[in-house]
Amino acid sequence: MVTSTGTFVSCKDYDDDIDRIDKELSGVKETIASLDAAIKAGKFVQSCNEVTGGYELVFTDGSKVTIKNGTNGTNGEAGATIIPEFRVEGNYWQVSTDKGATWVDVKDTEGNKVPARGQDGEAAGSNVSWVTVDGVEYIKIGDKVTDLKQNNEFPNIAVDAESKTVIVTIDGQNYTLLQEGSAFKGLQTVVYRKQAVDDWDDVCKAYDIYWQENEESFDPDKDVLFASVPAYASFKVYPGDFSLNNAKFSFVDTYKLSRNVAPALTYMEGSAKLENGILSLAILPNEGIETYSTYATSLDVTMYGQYTSASDYFTVSRTKASVKSIVNAFTSTNMNENEYPAIINVDGDSYDGKSYGCFDYQGTYNVNDSIDAYISGNAKVWLKSTNISYSRVFRLLDQNEDYTFNGQSIKTRQGIFEFKDDVLSVKSTNQASAIDEYAAIEVTTTVKPQEEGVKEYEVKNVVFIKAVRPAVNPVFGSVALKPLDAKENFAFAYNSSKAQIITLDARNFEAAIEGRDVIANDNDEYCTFITLNKPVYDAGGSKLVRYESISGQCNQYYWNNGLNQLSNIPAKVTELAKALETIENEAVLYYKNGGNNADKDSLFLILTPGANFTQFKNMSLLAGNSSYYPGWGATEKMTNGVNTPYAVYNSFVSKLFKVSVDNFSVTYNFDCPIKDEYKSRTIIGTWTKTAGAYSKFIMESNNFDKMYNVVPEDATVEFELDYKKQNAYVQEMMKEQNGIKNIRWEGNKIIFTPRVDLAKVGTLKVDIYDATAGSPKRVLFTTEDWKVEQPILTFSALVDLKYNNAALATDDQIKIIDLINGLKNAADKKKWTDLTLKDAVGNTLVKYNGTTIAAEETIAETLYRKDANGNDATAAIGLKISLDENEKDFDYDAATATLTWKGKPDGTVYTHDVNLNITYTHNWGVVTKTFKVTVTRKVQ
Repeated sequence: MVTSTGTFVSCKDYDDDIDRIDKELSGVKETIASLDAAIKAGKFVQSCNEVTGGYELVFTDGSKVTIKNGTNGTNGEAGATIIPEFRVEGNYWQVSTDKGATWVDVKDTEGNKVPARGQDGEAAGSNVSWVTVDGVEYIKIGDKVTDLKQNNEFPNIAVDAESKTVIVTIDGQNYTLLQEGSAFKGLQTVVYRKQAVDDWDDVCKAYDIYWQENEESFDPDKDVLFASVPAYASFKVYPGDFSLNNAKFSFVDTYKLSRNVAPALTYMEGSAKLENGILSLAILPNEGIETYSTYATSLDVTMYGQYTSASDYFTVSRTKASVKSIVNAFTSTNMNENEYPAIINVDGDSYDGKSYGCFDYQGTYNVNDSIDAYISGNAKVWLKSTNISYSRVFRLLDQNEDYTFNGQSIKTRQGIFEFKDDVLSVKSTNQASAIDEYAAIEVTTTVKPQEEGVKEYEVKNVVFIKAVRPAVNPVFGSVALKPLDAKENFAFAYNSSKAQIITLDARNFEAAIEGRDVIANDNDEYCTFITLNKPVYDAGGSKLVRYESISGQCNQYYWNNGLNQLSNIPAKVTELAKALETIENEAVLYYKNGGNNADKDSLFLILTPGANFTQFKNMSLLAGNSSYYPGWGATEKMTNGVNTPYAVYNSFVSKLFKVSVDNFSVTYNFDCPIKDEYKSRTIIGTWTKTAGAYSKFIMESNNFDKMYNVVPEDATVEFELDYKKQNAYVQEMMKEQNGIKNIRWEGNKIIFTPRVDLAKVGTLKVDIYDATAGSPKRVLFTTEDWKVEQPILTFSALVDLKYNNAALATDDQIKIIDLINGLKNAADKKKWTDLTLKDAVGNTLVKYNGTTIAAEETIAETLYRKDANGNDATAAIGLKISLDENEKDFDYDAATATLTWKGKPDGTVYTHDVNLNITYTHNWGVVTKTFKVTVTRKVQ
């Protein structure tokens, strides 16, 4: 067997670059889709190859699937790929990480060798997967956890030569592909189907139901177990039509914080069902599963006693419920996650006036289909979905009896209602007289215990079902709100401190709902908030499950501040938006009616500040209820099984309008552009003046915080001079030497302490981080190059000099000043007498001297040859005029600017170029000017 795992790839601590993560998740989905397609197409794997940053599967038809490791590290380098090999030797697994050169035994977490076959000679299992034990991830072979650690962020591949299969584990899910000649008869995919959008809520729950001694709390010594409800889970499998009779189901890997006594979970015999490729089954917890604790487990499906396939991990919990939490409830009520259906209560407020509590007086009401038993409290499950036996009896109370319902005394009318086979209807005689009348039905549910000697539980209610006139179905219309300014749209940039406003086209809206009078409220001036609802999708992200308000706190603000009173309405919408800045992550519509002045009608969308980087992906929001009474006739209608908000009802034309804000989004896009005046990205230092004259020079950058803008404006940016990214010279300067660092990052500046050769520094690399989420979670945005400039310029231009002496003899002297004064070309001579060295702000540091050629000015030493304490810097020696180091024929006296010839006359012609350097050495480098004196001895 050959396998690739996360043990042998480079890994990362964290990376919050959302765009990159989205791309990687998209890549994972594409890879999984490709593997699924290959499995269902019956393709055979020909080879598995290592490629840069991942693996490549080559199929016999020539097609390929590339599996990437993802990215790793700050710079996004691809994870390294190493494929360890596994083999069986002497009935024990061995592993090699050097392509078979050496092999070592694979051991479990207790140090024992991992066998390939059990004592009975049957295969112990060859499935390679991963498991988390005490927070650490390990490779698992069969049902044995090995001591090989791994990182499940990266895919792993296993090639089983015995069964000729290739097992790919990606995103925690196993996919088994076949090689030619494979006899494998197991499942090729077993993928857990999530039950909730959020992982926190995605738990398969088992329940123990008790007769409680004290309803206020559970007492293990006195409470009596009534029944146990298993947990239920479902899986997407392939092949989708395998034989349940030849399958064995188990949960070998079950853990919380440490390994539990196996088996902690067991399969409930006979519970498995297979339909359209979906496997569902029940899970029984044993004593090892603690109440109110959550465990991770995976399903092992073994076919024909030989081929085992494992699912990805999912969570199971065990909880308690009181038998009195079993109630009667309406089945037609839509249930959101962690919410109850409408439970039948004494006063009837849970159903009176609701669609599920009434029926068309000319039609029928099936009580058996409409009311069922439900376990409320901790369980939140319909009784029919459990293994608990129960019965229901429905009886029409038609004895002209008095009941109190919803605060009123009601007398059941004898003979007006009929009840047959649990179906309620109104008799044809005087049928219309039953409109708005209630039929009293007694609902008795008897629940049988699972434990011997325990009494049954009975829950009895009287439910009042109302006969009503059928509503006239309105016509439906839709309105898409538009910004008043056509250049604006509903794509907002994240802002964590300020509310944002879009002015909408109120005239267009009033025309679209076919009349201003629909919402004008007889031309009374008023303002209202209209709730906005966002769509919520299932775990797969494709099926709409409900709409959810994102205006709750805004609506509360409306009433808390009495905005229904004209005197409390803010004069400007900006004032209102400012007041709403205490509310986070909400959006609301604000409508203000102008009364008799229709041209003053206004409509706005207000987005409150964001928090915790909450974003809204591109979506359509639907408007709902209006805060102002009597409102706009908002209601909800069931559309494809989802209660859908309709914001406006036009009673004049009996038309309901769905009002939408389309293409709404709030995105967090970090940017950190440099200000125009700093776009050269140059560091040259700062000069200080005293009494109008320059008195000090500091080699440092400007404050980086002041040189950049940040988007959004309330984001947090961090800058860093990363040691590892600098050149070798800068790295040396950044090390602490004699108690100081010559180059360091301090107070968001780059500080230089002499002596530093800026020419060798060249360019510094400065990292820019988005640290809005805090320094520990900061994300590298970019790295920019900053050029370090010399504060001192170059020497002015010079011309070379010439000297001829037909009688040149040893120790003859040549005065450089005489050669300068003897120049016949006035322009050439002026270049010498104008010799200067200046700094970037115009100070003259060195100029021509009639004795020594050049001399240093006092300001040069003050600015550029002092240490941090103002003392003379030893290494910054200042001005020096000297011979080239390779010069052999001449000596030079700098005090008199004199050359002395050390040669000997030989022959009639002598020509020699003498190179001299004018060098100025300062705190920040060296400036050099070279000139040449051509010396000749020619006999004329």
